[in-house]
Amino acid sequence: RERAASWCRVQREDLAMAPSEDDIKACIEKLRDEDLWMEATEELAEMTGDKDDEETRLAVAREDACPWLGRILATFIELRFGDDAPGSPKRSSLDKRSSLDAVDEDGINDDDVRSDGALSMMSSESRMQELEQVVINTLQCLINLSRSKKNRKEIADAGCVAPACTLFDLTLRREIHDRAVMLLINCCTGPIQYTGPVHDVVEESEGVQKLVEMIKLGPDHPTAHRAVQVLSLVSVDPEIKDIFRNECTGGFEALRAMLERPGGGLFLKHAVLTVNHLCDENVPNKIAFMESGGVPAMMRLMDRPPDDPLTAIALDAVTILAEDNDEVDEAVAVTGVLPRVVEMISNPENPKLTLAAVTAVMHMARDYKDAKRMLTSAGVIYKLKRIIDECAIEESPESVHLAQMCVSSLTNIAIDTEYWGQLELAEENVLTNVRSVFQVAPAESKMAQVCIAFVYAYTAGNSDNGWTVRQAGLLPVVAYHHLRGRDKKTRESKEALVSLGAAVDDDEESQDLISSLFGETVLRECLKVGAAKGTYVPPENRDEKTQAREKQTLSEVCKIAKLAMNGADFAARAKKAYEDRKAKFAQDIFDAEAALERKLVEQLAAREKELKEAENARQELRRAQADAANSRADAKKEINEAKAARFEYDAALRALNAKQGTLIKQKEEARRMIDEKIETYRSESDKLRNMIGVYEETSAEASGDAKKEIERKIKTAKIAMGEYDKRLKPGGCNIVKGLEAQIAELEKRLKDPAIDSLTELVKEKEEIWKIEQAEADEAERVLKEKEQAEAWARANAEREEREAKEKKEREEKEKRRLAKEKKNKKKKK
Repeated sequence: RERAASWCRVQREDLAMAPSEDDIKACIEKLRDEDLWMEATEELAEMTGDKDDEETRLAVAREDACPWLGRILATFIELRFGDDAPGSPKRSSLDKRSSLDAVDEDGINDDDVRSDGALSMMSSESRMQELEQVVINTLQCLINLSRSKKNRKEIADAGCVAPACTLFDLTLRREIHDRAVMLLINCCTGPIQYTGPVHDVVEESEGVQKLVEMIKLGPDHPTAHRAVQVLSLVSVDPEIKDIFRNECTGGFEALRAMLERPGGGLFLKHAVLTVNHLCDENVPNKIAFMESGGVPAMMRLMDRPPDDPLTAIALDAVTILAEDNDEVDEAVAVTGVLPRVVEMISNPENPKLTLAAVTAVMHMARDYKDAKRMLTSAGVIYKLKRIIDECAIEESPESVHLAQMCVSSLTNIAIDTEYWGQLELAEENVLTNVRSVFQVAPAESKMAQVCIAFVYAYTAGNSDNGWTVRQAGLLPVVAYHHLRGRDKKTRESKEALVSLGAAVDDDEESQDLISSLFGETVLRECLKVGAAKGTYVPPENRDEKTQAREKQTLSEVCKIAKLAMNGADFAARAKKAYEDRKAKFAQDIFDAEAALERKLVEQLAAREKELKEAENARQELRRAQADAANSRADAKKEINEAKAARFEYDAALRALNAKQGTLIKQKEEARRMIDEKIETYRSESDKLRNMIGVYEETSAEASGDAKKEIERKIKTAKIAMGEYDKRLKPGGCNIVKGLEAQIAELEKRLKDPAIDSLTELVKEKEEIWKIEQAEADEAERVLKEKEQAEAWARANAEREEREAKEKKEREEKEKRRLAKEKKNKKKKK
C-alpha cells in the first residue's frame, strides 16, 4: 500500500510538471521569430529533456516542431557554408511546401524572412556565436525528440538529417558536431524500412566522408567513438559500402587503428561491427581491409574470453572475410586464429558460439589447403562428429541446421586436397556419423543435399572410400534421393546421380549392387555423369525384352522411393523388391524349362503337320496349273471369234456410211443455209427498228425540211422492215421455200429400201459381235481366276516350304539359346 501511494504521488507530481498543449504551441510559435530562437530552443530542450516523458516528445512532434528546427539548422548552414552546402535551403526539401507552410499562418515566405534586417544582424561575429548556441540547443531538442521511435521518421521527413550531416564539420564547435552525430545515431537505429531513407540522405550529403574524417581523429578521441557508432549503423547500406572504399581515403586504416587500441570499450564493438558490415557481401571491401593490415587486429579479438561479446562479433568476421572469395583466406589463416575458432565449437563457457564457429570453419575449409590442415590439426573433425551424433532431425530444427553446417564443413575439408582430406576423414570414421543423419534425412531437405555433396567429395577418385560407402549401406540411400526426384529432374536428383557415380567408380561389386537393385539404366547414367574420365560404361542393351525388364525395374524402384519415408526405409524396401524379383526370376526359369519340354513334343507334331501341309500345297499347285492351261486355250479361241465378228460388223457399217454420207451432208448444208437466211433477215429487221427509233427522237427536235426528210427516211425504213418481217414468216421467202423442198427430197431419198436393208444388216452384225465379245470377256475372267488360283497355290506352297524351313531354324536357334542361358546361369550360381 505504501508503494502504491508513493507511485500515485510521483504520478501527480509528473502531471503537474508536464507542459500543457498551450505551452508547447506557444514555444513553437516563438520559432517563427528569429530573435526568439534562443529562448524557444532552450525551452524546447528543457520540455523534451525528460527521458521518461514520452507523451511530451510526441506532442511536440505533432505540433510540427521538426520543420522549424530544421529551418534553424538550414539557416545556420547557409550563413556558415554557403547556399550550396548540403542541408542549406536551396538544397533541402524545406524550399517545397511542407508541414512548415501549414504552421506559417501569416503566409510569410522563407526568403522574406532571410532578407530582412534580422538576418543581417546575425552576420556579425557576436550574433554568429549566439546562433551557434541556438544550433546546439536545436540539435539537443532533436536528440531528445529522436528518443521516441515514432519521431525519428518525422525528423527525417522534416529534412533535418542532411543539415546534421553537414554539421559533422570538425571546424565547428565540438558541441555542434558531437550532437549532430548523436542525432544520427538515434535516427539510424531501428528497422531498415525506417532507417533506409536516412541512409540515402547520409550518402547524398557526403556524411560518410565526414564521419571517416572524425574517426581519423584517433581511437582515443570521443568524437571518433561516436562517429564509428554511426558508421556501424549506416554501413549495412550497399552504396555506402562502395562510398567508404572509393571516396574515403584512409578509412580502413582508421578502423584498424581502433581495432589495435589496447583495452576495449563500446567504440571497439562499433568498430568491429562497422568492418563486418562493410565487408559483408562486398569482396572489394574485404580485399581493401586486408590490404590495410586490419585482418591481424581483427583476429586478435578472438583471444578474448568466449563470453565476451566481441568474441562473437570477431567470430562472425572470420565468416564474413572468408565468404564468396579466396583472396582473404590466407591472411586470416596466417594469424593463427583457426585453432581458436575450433575451440569455440561446443565451448562450455559459451555454447551459443557453436553455430558461428562451425560456419567460420565451413567457409575457411572451402578453398585454402593450409587452412584445412590447420583446422584438422586443431581437432575440428572430432568436434564436428560429436555435433552430428547429437542431431535430432525430428525434434530440434536448430540441431538439424547445426548438423548441416558440420556436414558441409566436412565436405569442404574433403574437396581438392589431393586425397589428404579424404584420408583424414576415413581415418576418423566420419562416414558412420554422416550415415546416422543421412539415412533419416527427408527427401529434398537441406540435410539431404549436404550429405549427397559429402558422399561425392568423400569418394571422388578414391575407390577405397567408395568401398566404405558400400559397406556402410549408403549406396541405396544416395539412389533414393536420385530416384525420388528423377521424374521432375530436380537438382537434388541430379546431384545424387553424380555422387552415386563417384561412389561406384572403379568398384565392380558396387556397380553390381546398383545394377541388381535399380537396373542397368541407373548404373549407366551415374557412371556417365559421376565417374572419372575413361571409366568403362556398360553399353545399352538393344534387346527389347531386356529393355522392357529394365524399364519395369526402374519404374518399380521409383514408386518405392516415392512411398518410402527416408533413405533407410527405401533401402529395406528396395532390397525386398530385389529379392522378390530374384525369386520370381527363379520361378520363371523353372516354368520355362517345364514349358520347354512340352514345347519340344508340340514341335515334333507341328513339324509333321507342316510337312504334310507343304505336300498338299504342292499338289494343289499342280492342279491349279492344269486348270490355268485349259482356261488359257479356251480364252484364246473365244477372243479370235470375237475379233472375226467385229471385222464383219465394221465392214457393214462402212458400207452403210458410204451410202448415207452424201445425202446427209447435203441435207445438213441446206439446213445451215436456211438458218443463215433467217438470221440475216432478223438482224436487218432489228437494225431498221433501231434506226426508226433514232429518227423519231431526232424528228421531235427538228423542224421544216429537216423534219420532212427525217419522216421520209422513217417511212422508207418501215417499208423495208415490213419486207423483212414478211420474209421471216413461214412461206414468206422463196429462197427458204426452195431449200426446204430440197431437204424434203433428200429425206425421201434416205428412205430408199437399199439403205434400210444395209441398216438391218449392220444391226445384225452388231448383235453377233456383242455376243462373241461377251463370251471372250467371260473366258478372260475365268482365265484370270485360274491364273490367280495358280498364283495363290504357288505362294501357298512356297510359304509352307518357307515356314517349315524357318521353324526348323528357330528350333535349332532356340536350342542353342537355351543351352547358352543354362551355361550362364551355372556361371552366376
